[in-house]
Amino acid sequence: MDGFFDGEERLACSDPADPLSLPGSCNGIFFLRGDANGDASLDISDAVSMLEYLFNGATNGSSCQDAYDTNDDGLINIADPVRLLDYLFAGAPEPPEPGAQCGQDPTGDALLCQESVCP
Repeated sequence: MDGFFDGEERLACSDPADPLSLPGSCNGIFFLRGDANGDASLDISDAVSMLEYLFNGATNGSSCQDAYDTNDDGLINIADPVRLLDYLFAGAPEPPEPGAQCGQDPTGDALLCQESVCP
């Protein structure tokens, strides 16, 4: 923790060396991890939206890239729809925070979230 966001701390909210950083006061956009089509629910249509994005370049889903990153590895790839389908149909655990509830992304990555269906 050095006062700069470098991937070791939550973005702008948990670095005690940063005087502008206050734990629990993140101002990021709230989103639903896995909600790729932006309808405020997790279902098979989200996996389809992810696949359309990956293989057809379709951008008619959510404008929140973090929502597509179901496994929270900082990438949007084939592992994301697979992870969502595992959760929906194979009894896998809920996706990483914020999970299946609206919340902020606790991990730093290059993915953007411009808007979301969450309040």
